Amino acid sequence: MPSLAAIKAVILHPSEPKFLAIKHNLNGKEIWDLPGGQIDAGETPFETLHREAKEEVDLEIKIGKFLGFFWFLKELKPGEQVVCSVFQCTTENPEAHFHNFDETDGNIVGGKWVTKAEFLEDKFMVGHPSLKEVVKNIDL
Repeated sequence: MPSLAAIKAVILHPSEPKFLAIKHNLNGKEIWDLPGGQIDAGETPFETLHREAKEEVDLEIKIGKFLGFFWFLKELKPGEQVVCSVFQCTTENPEAHFHNFDETDGNIVGGKWVTKAEFLEDKFMVGHPSLKEVVKNIDL
């Protein structure tokens, strides 16, 4: 099974104890995730994180501490596993605008600023429980 490297951002709200979660529509299922994506050839992980934050949620970010890894199997591309490195990030702008650039990975249909406790609730379905384990490491 091929594994792909990706990088994700826990973007902290500038004035509230919240972070940005994005919502995907994946084959009719609502899945919650973090902004970020696959690292392009020749691109550093930090360049990827800045690019993806700008593309997906239209935010400039400052990258902070490493929080951990999570992983999932791609539902729309069976046999592919994605391993995500997660960094805690800050932004000065709370006005996120949600965009979708890769329909093969599921459509981004929105998102919102959430508390850690909200995201850890069962109603926030994720691609793999390992994401919720990383969220527990967030400093809010």
